[in-house]
Amino acid sequence: LLSGEEEHSWIVSPCFDFSGSKRPMVKFNAWRSFDQISDGTVMQYTDNNGNQWYNVGAMNDGINWYNEYTIQGEPGGQSVGWSNIKDNGWIEMRHSLDSLIKKSFVQFRFAYGSNGTYGNNKGFAFDNIWMGEREKVVLLEHFTNSSDSLSKYANSILYDVTKNFNTDVINLQYHTSFPGEDPLNSDYTGSKSVLLWHSVGPLYFT
Repeated sequence: LLSGEEEHSWIVSPCFDFSGSKRPMVKFNAWRSFDQISDGTVMQYTDNNGNQWYNVGAMNDGINWYNEYTIQGEPGGQSVGWSNIKDNGWIEMRHSLDSLIKKSFVQFRFAYGSNGTYGNNKGFAFDNIWMGEREKVVLLEHFTNSSDSLSKYANSILYDVTKNFNTDVINLQYHTSFPGEDPLNSDYTGSKSVLLWHSVGPLYFT
């Protein structure tokens, strides 16, 4: 996708079916060369034959995902996307596609927008697109104690992370005997028993 004058263009994919997907994601390589925030690119999808297009993801919520929200060239008719950056080589981008689970007839597009400002920029290039199921999970290990107020506060934050990313994160808690008594530690200390919760909740080892 090239720049140098006022332009709104895009490249559209064939249809994809996510009706049987459980943990879909997309990854690809990109090379960005933009003129500050005067031009930029966004990845979008439609599930209604192009009547509406929606952004895949938001600012900074994937790996090397969107970095600007005030793109003057308005790629895809809006202002969020990649802009104001010049890469020195190919950069790998990754993002989950969980919002598309159970949807069929989904199309994607890379939309480019420029307000016509001239600069030393070449636009946006992409290659090696892959879509499939995520296979890795993150093991989130931490120590806690049910009688400690700071531990309770930290646990509440970690529960939110686990809830929001329940297919990608396993919460593994080690219950200690300090700074106060902890029933889980008391019940299982010296025992070979292990109390396990499913991946949506915590896993307890004592």
